Amino acid sequence: MRLINVHVVNYRSVEDSDRFDVEPDVTSLVGKNESGKTATLRAIYRLNPVEASAKFDEVIDFPAKRSKDRKVTEGFIPAVRATFELT
Repeated sequence: MRLINVHVVNYRSVEDSDRFDVEPDVTSLVGKNESGKTATLRAIYRLNPVEASAKFDEVIDFPAKRSKDRKVTEGFIPAVRATFELT
């Protein structure tokens, strides 16, 4: 299975990454310090973590400045949408 594209929303410092493609050979994340590059990678990792403890934690992973929205919203708040291709 190969990751085709990803869209990260409301995960830590990332409000909306827009959808971006993941190329088969090289994909690079470029941005200023504190712009959310590591947070984006952590969100992608949480789709299928190796460690059982690396699951999404709504209290920790939801952006702190939007915590009021989290309390109002009922149900699951998606953080990552990804498209995979079967190989």
